[in-house]
Amino acid sequence: MQILESPPSIAARALARINRFFHRPDRPLYFDSEAYQQWLEKNGRELYEQFYSRYTDFGGKRILDLACGYGGKLSMYGKQNPEFVCGVDINVSVIKEAKTYSAKLPGLAGFAGADADALPFADSTFDLVISDDGFDHFFHTEQVIKEIARVLKPGGIAFLSFVPYYSTECSHMTEYLRVPWHHVFFSKKAIRGALELVADYELKESADGSAYRSSTDGVFNVFENHLSRLSLRGFKRALRNIDGLHLVRLRKQSKDWARPFTYVSVLNELFTDAVYCVVRKDGASKINPLAFIRQTVLDVKQDFRAIARRGRRAMESR
Repeated sequence: MQILESPPSIAARALARINRFFHRPDRPLYFDSEAYQQWLEKNGRELYEQFYSRYTDFGGKRILDLACGYGGKLSMYGKQNPEFVCGVDINVSVIKEAKTYSAKLPGLAGFAGADADALPFADSTFDLVISDDGFDHFFHTEQVIKEIARVLKPGGIAFLSFVPYYSTECSHMTEYLRVPWHHVFFSKKAIRGALELVADYELKESADGSAYRSSTDGVFNVFENHLSRLSLRGFKRALRNIDGLHLVRLRKQSKDWARPFTYVSVLNELFTDAVYCVVRKDGASKINPLAFIRQTVLDVKQDFRAIARRGRRAMESR
């Protein structure tokens, strides 16, 4: 006897219909590894120029790229004249891709397959630890930060950035679903049904009807089983529990129109697109809660300076 699958729910059909109003992000997909690595390297360059270089120079440093993925950003770090760059990822297959891509950095780059909460390095090994988008997937946030603090040299710096779970695009399903906060306001069942509907619709609408895409099973599996669901609040709580780190900067990145919401509890979880954090190993006690208030003050100053710059440009253009 054949078992018939149940039809998509009303919520799934609604999500799939709304999704048609949102365009797919203009960036390479994972399976196009070379284009994706080049895109990552470009992102790494922007991060270095706009963020990392404000706090330290990479020259002569021993650098750990935690959750290095396909190695695009690591390759950019290796071009800044470090002593050594090491990439760590739990996914051995992507490390193979990273090794191939970073072959242009002879003697500068090494790789290790390891879990972020049990790093295979001695204490005080690195001057810099970078984890960009890794905490989206690290299930033991506090333990990972402890490991980062352990392998940092005294005075060493860690750059930690991630997308909070309740932000608009943390579902990792934007290849198919682009409706903001779909993973927050729709059930898993509705999301699963919408994935299939969107995949079928976009396949029919594609130019040749055969455009290669990631499998919907694989995309949903990442969402369901491989996201840490780390919130802004959870990250701050983990930071407060670690000995020996000094909070240098914690910046909540958002769209310009959403800046006011990033100062409001609960709403900041929804409107913060990314978190950029700088900590320094200084051997002191735990991070004082007042340090987070200071970060809010710094955010306000930075936002007012940005408003002033836009105002001057508007006046000059008249």
